Amino acid sequence: EPCIACEDWPGMQRIFDEHERIVRRYRAEGGKLMDLMVNRAKAPLPRNVRFFIGRHCRVFTDTPHSNGHGYLIWAEKNWHQFAKDFEMGEEEGSDWDVRWHNNKHNDIIVASHDVFVKLIEWYYNTPYMDAQTKMMGLKTLKKLGGIGFLIGRMSYASQQGPDQDERGIIHSFTQSMLYAGFRSGDSRANPFTAWITEGLGAYYQQVLRGTVTWYSVAYGGGTQRDRETWGPFNNWKKALAKANSVPKSSFDERTGSWKGLIPLDTLIRMRVTNIPAQGVAQGWALVHYFMGTGQRSKKKRAKARMKFKEFLKLVGAGVDQIEAFKKVYKIKKLSTLEQRWRIWLRGFTR
Repeated sequence: EPCIACEDWPGMQRIFDEHERIVRRYRAEGGKLMDLMVNRAKAPLPRNVRFFIGRHCRVFTDTPHSNGHGYLIWAEKNWHQFAKDFEMGEEEGSDWDVRWHNNKHNDIIVASHDVFVKLIEWYYNTPYMDAQTKMMGLKTLKKLGGIGFLIGRMSYASQQGPDQDERGIIHSFTQSMLYAGFRSGDSRANPFTAWITEGLGAYYQQVLRGTVTWYSVAYGGGTQRDRETWGPFNNWKKALAKANSVPKSSFDERTGSWKGLIPLDTLIRMRVTNIPAQGVAQGWALVHYFMGTGQRSKKKRAKARMKFKEFLKLVGAGVDQIEAFKKVYKIKKLSTLEQRWRIWLRGFTR
């Protein structure tokens, strides 16, 4: 409530009116969601699950109340950073803002597999699950720990804390924005291979939260040696520098790992089903390169991001990655771009 001093402050009443408008809007949205969750759901919502509503994201969680606020805050920070970097329209009322406000990203962060399964059973029968995901079937969805549109954190196995969950939300939301912003071809196909999806997710985890602890090597792509060397984020730069020092890469059939860097023409074809942890690390470094990391001026960094945006839009429209690279980066051979990146990588990994 405004105090006597505040009432005399020019413009203060406008601030209070805006606050009241926002409160009414979120209460109305929350009421509709409660009606859907409690009164019209075909499957019951698990006990102790709360939902937190932001402008562009919702979080469903059974973790402590304060954690839920943190998840939502970092999701919104992620939205604003992505919108700013790719000049999507960060201001309220832009097409990009309205799109996400009307069709919010949904994240599920739960503490056990049982709760995750119950939430999926409920979520499957709500309007919030998109048709493409629903085509996978309820049985398949219940088996997955987490996929692009949501995250199911299994703390019973990993005992990870809220900071891990925040990075997981950033990873998931980044991928959702990638698809929504740049995919324009066949809606059933995913044109973005793993170096893009995992690399961007890792990039924003690091930019916003300082480290990377969440990425998808979903089906065991990579050996134990790969996971030990390339799994921990704090070893990525050192491992990249060492791999970059090998003039010509080769795959060691005996150890099931690469000597040197994974060649770019191989890396860009890898999917989440077969990419090793090394591929995720290289994807992260490639995204840094294309986002203009290391460029001294803001203008040059912005220009680099717009080029990368152009590349992502071409790939999202179904253009082959090599052809998209050639068109955007004015190269005749992919090896030219790879050599430029490797030269840049020496400075990045110092």
